[in-house]
Amino acid sequence: MQRFGLRLLPRLYAYANPMPYQAARDMEVELAIALQEEGYAVWQA
Repeated sequence: MQRFGLRLLPRLYAYANPMPYQAARDMEVELAIALQEEGYAVWQA
């Protein structure tokens, strides 16, 4: 992010704020897959 990131994209996550922790955990994998399919580079720890 520090080398190549230009800015955050609030339109990608605005609908999810606020979200309970458990719901966020459940949604993480599906969101990462969807972003990867759109061409975004996504890594999960």
